Amino acid sequence: MKKIVKYKIKYCNNCCPNFYHNVNDGEAIHCIKLKAKIFDFDISDNIMSDYKERPFPPECPLADAEE
Repeated sequence: MKKIVKYKIKYCNNCCPNFYHNVNDGEAIHCIKLKAKIFDFDISDNIMSDYKERPFPPECPLADAEE
């Protein structure tokens, strides 16, 4: 059995299922959908549970949420 969960996110961080830290790129932040690096790693980034309030990159492919 499979379930679908949909939710709105406010920031580009671990709340997005497409967001990840790429260990092969010095923990830089990548997007699965964009297949690209979107942010450089910062020493203040929490790799395991990264909830830093980053703006969405202009090329973010996700649909805008209704307010």
